[in-house]
Amino acid sequence: MLAHVLRGLRPFVETASCVLEYSPQRQIRGLLQAMVGAERYVGIDLMDLRFADVQVDACHLPFADNSIDLIVQFHVLE
Repeated sequence: MLAHVLRGLRPFVETASCVLEYSPQRQIRGLLQAMVGAERYVGIDLMDLRFADVQVDACHLPFADNSIDLIVQFHVLE
């Protein structure tokens, strides 16, 4: 289902200079990287680093202003 949603968002994903996925999932990560390119994708998570590139709290992102065009966050529990 999530892959179908992302396919519908393809125009936004493909034109993004950087896509950030919080709490990345293996399948969605692969799909996003294929759509935007691995160099324009970053996966972040606070606890689970299996598929994340950066360990970070979503409330304190270490990225420059206006450097992320699209944030994908499907399931996060606080």
